[in-house]
Amino acid sequence: MAVRSWLKVHGLVTEALAKRVSFGMYDGRNLRERGRGEGAVPVLFAIPPMSDVNGALPHPGVRVLQTILRHDGVPCEVLNYNLPVTHPRDPFDHLIEAVRELGVRILGVSTYSQAIRHTLEGLQRVKAACPDLVIVLGGPHPTESYLSLMGVGFVDYVCRGEAEESFPRLVSEILAGRTPAAGEIPGVYRYNRESREIEGVPAAFIDLEPFDAKALLRYHFSRDEIRQYRLYRGAHGTAGAEYWPVALVRGCPYACTFCAAYQMSGKKLRYRKVQYVVDDLAFYLEKYGRRQFTFVDDAFTENYEYVVELCREILRRGLRVYWTTDNGIRYETLGRGKRLDAFMKRSGVETVDELIDLMIRAGWRGTAVGIESGSERVRRDLVRKGGARLGNDEIIDNLRNLKRVAKRRRAYFYVNGFMMAGFPRLPLKHGATAPAETEEEMEETRRFTLEMRDRGAIDIMNLSMVIPLPGTDMWSCLDIREKLRVLLSCVPADHPEAGALEKIRERVLDQFEGDLEATRYQEEPEATFWRYVYELSDDAQILVMQSYDAFNADAAHTIALDRPAQSFLWEFRESVVADFYAGLGMKLRMLKHVVLRSRSLQDVAAYLTLMARKYDPGEKDRPQPGASELSASPTRPVSPAQP
Repeated sequence: MAVRSWLKVHGLVTEALAKRVSFGMYDGRNLRERGRGEGAVPVLFAIPPMSDVNGALPHPGVRVLQTILRHDGVPCEVLNYNLPVTHPRDPFDHLIEAVRELGVRILGVSTYSQAIRHTLEGLQRVKAACPDLVIVLGGPHPTESYLSLMGVGFVDYVCRGEAEESFPRLVSEILAGRTPAAGEIPGVYRYNRESREIEGVPAAFIDLEPFDAKALLRYHFSRDEIRQYRLYRGAHGTAGAEYWPVALVRGCPYACTFCAAYQMSGKKLRYRKVQYVVDDLAFYLEKYGRRQFTFVDDAFTENYEYVVELCREILRRGLRVYWTTDNGIRYETLGRGKRLDAFMKRSGVETVDELIDLMIRAGWRGTAVGIESGSERVRRDLVRKGGARLGNDEIIDNLRNLKRVAKRRRAYFYVNGFMMAGFPRLPLKHGATAPAETEEEMEETRRFTLEMRDRGAIDIMNLSMVIPLPGTDMWSCLDIREKLRVLLSCVPADHPEAGALEKIRERVLDQFEGDLEATRYQEEPEATFWRYVYELSDDAQILVMQSYDAFNADAAHTIALDRPAQSFLWEFRESVVADFYAGLGMKLRMLKHVVLRSRSLQDVAAYLTLMARKYDPGEKDRPQPGASELSASPTRPVSPAQP
C-alpha cells in the first residue's frame, strides 16, 4: 500500500516537474537555442522508450558513437527517450521538432526487440514529416533480426553488429552527398527495391586498441544531461540507482541456446587494456562524480590474469570506486578447476578466497550468476553453456564462498540468481533431439531456487520464461512452420492485412512442405517469408513486429512452443517468485539491499518504485483455445515483474 501511494505521488510530482523544468535538449527552447546558436546538428541519435522505463541510464553504444563522430568533427547529439520524468508525452512528436530545429540529416536509432513495433510506428511518422531525413537502425534487434527490417520503406539503412567503424563511414558518405555502393561499407545493409535483393556484407569485429588510444570508447555528457541523470536516475535491476555501464571485454565464447550476444560482438574475447579502462573510471569519477559502475561484459571472469591486473591497478591508483557484474558471470569460474588452478599457480595466488578478496578490495560489490535451472539434465542438454559442469551442491558452495569472503571484509555483497523455465524440445544440428523440460524438472528449479536462498547462496532471484530470440539456437532449431507460428502469433484474424499474411504463410509452407526438418538451422526459409512480406505495406510489416514485442520475460509464456501450457508457465513463474520473496524476513532483506545500494532517499524511492511494478496478465487479451494461427490478439510490451 505504501509503495502504491508512493507511485501515485511520484507520478504527480514528476509530471509537474516535467512541465516546469527542462534538462538537456528536451525542452523546445533548448532545441531552438542549440540549433541557432551553435549551428546545425547533422547527426542525431535517438533512444526510443522501452516498455520497462527503469530509470535514467546511459546507453554505452550510442554514447561511444557520439564520441567518435565528434572526434571526427561531426556535430551530433543524443535524445534518450528512455529516461523517466523528462521525456515528452509523445517522444516522436518531440523528435520531429528536434530534427527540424537542429537541421538533422541523419537519424541513428538504437532499438531492442521489446520496443521495435512502437519504434517503427514512431519513425514512420518522423519520416512522413521529414522526408529527406536518412534513418539508420542499429542495436540488438537490427543485428539479430535484420531480415524483419529490410523491407520497411522508411528505414534507409540497417547497421549490424559493432558500428564504431561502419556508422561513421556511412555518415561521411551521406554528408558528402554520396550513396555508398552495395557492400562498400561492411556491416551496413539496405534493401534494393528494383532487384528485390538485400545488399550488404558482414563487418569484422573491431580492433579496440586504436579507439582506446584516443579515448574514443568513453562517453561524455553536457552539464544539463548529467544533471538530468543525477536528479532522475532510477534503479536498473539489482545494480541500484547508481547504474553506470562500462564495457571491458567484448565477445563470449559460450554457446547458450537462448542467447544471441555473440551476434553483437563475436565469440572471441577481446580485452581492452587495463590502463585505458582504469583511465575511464578515473575520468568518470573526476568529471561526473561517479563511483558506482556496472561491468556489462558477458565473460568477465574468463581470464583471471586480466581481472587481477585490473584490480591491482585500481588499488595502486587508490581509486575509491565500486563495481558490479550484473550481466552475469559463470559459477564454475568461482571454484576449483583446471584453468583456475593453473592461473593461481602462475600468478602466485594461493587460494580462491585470496582471489575473491582482491576483487572485493578493488570494489566488487555484487554479481549476477547465470544458474538457469535446478535440473542438471536441463543445464546439460537444453541450456548447453559449455565449460565445466557442476552439481547443485557445488554451485551453492561457490556462491556461498563469495558471501563469506565479503563478510570477512565487512563489505555488503549481493548475488542475483538468473533462473529460467519453459525450455522447449531442442532439435540439434546432427539430427538428435533433446526432450523439452518437464513439469517435474521445473519443480526442481523451484526447489533449488529456494534452497539457494535458504542456504545463503543468493539474495535476489529473477525467473524468466524461455524466449526463442532470433539469432539464437533456440530460434534456429525451429522449423519454418514453427517460426511462422511465432512470427504471426500476434496478428488478429480480423485485421485487414491478416488475409495477405495468411496467404504468404501458406505459400511458404507449400514451398518447403516436402522436408520441414531440413528448414531447421537454415536462414533461407525465413528469408523467403520476409521477401514476400516486403511486398506488403509498411503497416503490414509493422503488424508482424508485434511478435517481437512479446519477446520479454513476462510475455514469453504466451509464445506457443512444444512445452507446458501457457497457463502453467505463468502460474509457475508467479508462484516461484512469490515463494522466494515470501515472508517478513525476505521483505526486510530486500529493503536492506535497497538501502545499501542507494546513496539518498531519492535513490531508495526510485528503487522501490521499480520493484513495485508488476505485470498483470489480465490486462492483455489471450488467444482463445482453438483459435487459428493468425488469431492471437496484439501483444504490447509489458513491464518486468519484480519482487
